[in-house]
Amino acid sequence: MEVYVMKKILYSLLIITVALCFMGCGKSETAKQAMKVADAETITDKLDEIDGWLISDIWNKGFVDIRDYIANGTSSTGETLDIDFTIESLDIAIKKKSDYDSFIDRLEGEKYTQIKSIWERLSPEIDTLYNQVKKTPPVANDVNNSLDTGKFVQYRDVFTDVIYDLD
Repeated sequence: MEVYVMKKILYSLLIITVALCFMGCGKSETAKQAMKVADAETITDKLDEIDGWLISDIWNKGFVDIRDYIANGTSSTGETLDIDFTIESLDIAIKKKSDYDSFIDRLEGEKYTQIKSIWERLSPEIDTLYNQVKKTPPVANDVNNSLDTGKFVQYRDVFTDVIYDLD
């Protein structure tokens, strides 16, 4: 994964360098095209980051463990779980959400229409689940509480598919 990210960064730097060279040589149209490619790479990288955050920090280390803790008293893998630590980790992860909301809101062009449309459903669903966790702290084996993650998973899976289709 790190090698892939490094390659993308190096590729982006190469594109920017080429663009700057063309701008200096007076070939502004070619430079503009090179900058568009660099911008697209940066956008794709940021969308990959958001997708990783959704899957790892919000789902794997957050909602799925909390859901299973409420239902079974264990993590999603059946291990013991420090629910307070899990919630603290989710609190830290959720702080990135407003930046991601702003980033996706600023995306322009038909290429990103579907991403924006999905995010309009996914983002409020994250808020709903997070607010439920904060309002009603999870208790192990609580038959009077549940965390319904169905819509979150549905939206997250489609978001991931669309992000991968951009590459």
